[in-house]
Amino acid sequence: MNPFSRRVLALMAYAFLLASFLILNSSFSYADTLTIEIQASLKVQENFLEGTITVANRGDEPARKVHAEFTVPGETVVKEIVDLLEVGQSASFSFKKSLGQTKPGTYAVPITIIFHDAKLYPFSALACPTFSLGETSSSGLSCSTTVQNRGGQIGFEIRNLESSSKRIKSLFLFPREFYCPHSEIFFDLAPLERKTISYSLLRATAIPGARYPVFALLEFQSEKGHHGLVCQGEIRFMEGGNWFKRTRWYWLAGWLFLTVLTLGILVRKNM
Repeated sequence: MNPFSRRVLALMAYAFLLASFLILNSSFSYADTLTIEIQASLKVQENFLEGTITVANRGDEPARKVHAEFTVPGETVVKEIVDLLEVGQSASFSFKKSLGQTKPGTYAVPITIIFHDAKLYPFSALACPTFSLGETSSSGLSCSTTVQNRGGQIGFEIRNLESSSKRIKSLFLFPREFYCPHSEIFFDLAPLERKTISYSLLRATAIPGARYPVFALLEFQSEKGHHGLVCQGEIRFMEGGNWFKRTRWYWLAGWLFLTVLTLGILVRKNM
């Protein structure tokens, strides 16, 4: 093999290694993830709601400035939890709130956990447990939804299972990484009627490839008291937008094929 051919091979080998590094390195740009898991325990005792909320870091990066925002009947509570939550660690807090003149029934407690990455970029996690006060009865509603892959709109199908009409308030609970222009809807359901309600969900700072739970909280009053039903959905943003990142393996295969092809040609010429 002549000196020129050796120089060409050396340059191609260098280019192949450089391309491999750049292409493969793009797959690590989102390697660190922040995943917060929420567990909530609620109970009613002597007209007080007592609860414990636990957050655990299930990701591979520490979470910073973690605090909770949650709603109990008649009050929204903001609670600082911890300044730094290391990977695998958990932290919890307890609360006790008077239920005052709250009517018997089933109620939801929407919980939003706000946390930050190393650059203090904010993220959020949601949960929506329920509790019962006094004698309760079935809501007479069913609710279903489907996973949404790209946001835009999400629909919840609500069905009235009873022979009486209902006036329902639906509150949409969504992560802070999104924006919803109208998160509250009032609608009527006739006996045995089925209806789909939709919410527009705009992507604000959501991360491609991440999964986000969302909730529709359905509430109405009847002669039997207050009724609350929580319907959970999910928004998935598939990895997109960065065309080079999505096709990096094709680029790497192409570089490898071109290197092998050139090497074969040069070897044949020098045989």
